[in-house]
Amino acid sequence: MPKVKTTLECVCDKFKDLPSPCCDFFKQMLNDCKVRLEYRPAFREFGIKLVGSGGLQLIYYCPWCGTKLPERLYEQWRKVLIAEYGVQDPDDVGIEEAPIEMQTDEWWKKRRHDL
Repeated sequence: MPKVKTTLECVCDKFKDLPSPCCDFFKQMLNDCKVRLEYRPAFREFGIKLVGSGGLQLIYYCPWCGTKLPERLYEQWRKVLIAEYGVQDPDDVGIEEAPIEMQTDEWWKKRRHDL
């Protein structure tokens, strides 16, 4: 049976420049390598990293203060790929294969007024 990696590379302060979506404690936990919270800028989504699978359990409310987190933008990401880049099936495009602009939060910050 293959051994499952149970530790993640320490990335403390990875999101230190990200504005807190709700409370200072959430931001502190997001930047603590012992807490497996993840933020995906391209989709503006927060989640709990699932050890051993690489998956992410999305969260929609802060686990500490209960504040609703910013709306996830995955569906809008798909629509932009179709409308502006002519992608037939965005579900077949991984984040690494998407146009450079679409791999980060650049795309939605530029289109903020349209979302």
